[in-house]
Amino acid sequence: MVNRKTYQLKRLATTFVVAILFMACGDGYKRVGEEALKKNYPQGVATNFTLTYTEAEKEMSSLDSATTRIIAVLKSPLNEDYDNQRFKYKVFPKGLQVDFYDEDNQKSIIKADYGIIYSQTNLIDIRGNEVIEKQDGLK
Repeated sequence: MVNRKTYQLKRLATTFVVAILFMACGDGYKRVGEEALKKNYPQGVATNFTLTYTEAEKEMSSLDSATTRIIAVLKSPLNEDYDNQRFKYKVFPKGLQVDFYDEDNQKSIIKADYGIIYSQTNLIDIRGNEVIEKQDGLK
C-alpha cells in the first residue's frame, strides 16, 4: 500500500515537472535591430524594363478608339515590384531613365542611379548622380 502511494506521488510529481518545463519554453525574447525587421519580397522582378505612360487626347467611351500621346517612357535594367505591400511601390536599384514629352512632343530626360515609384501617390524618388537634360540641350 505504501509502495502504491509512493508510486502515485512520484508519477504526479513527474507530471508537474514536465508541465512546468513545457510552460517555460515560451519565446519571450524581444527582437531588436535587423532581426526585428520583417523581410519584404517583391511580387515580381523584371530586367530590361520599359514602361510607357500614355494619355488619350479626348475622353473615350468603351467603344471608342481615340488616338493617344506618350507622356513619359521609363527605362531601367532592373525593376522590383512591391505592389503586394500595404504601401505599394516599385524599386529601380540599378538606375533608371525617364523620358518626358511635352504637348509639342519635345523630350526631356532624367537619369539617376536609383529610383522608387510610389504607386498610390504617383511620386518618383530618384537618387544618385541625377541628370536632367532638357529638349534645348541644357543640363
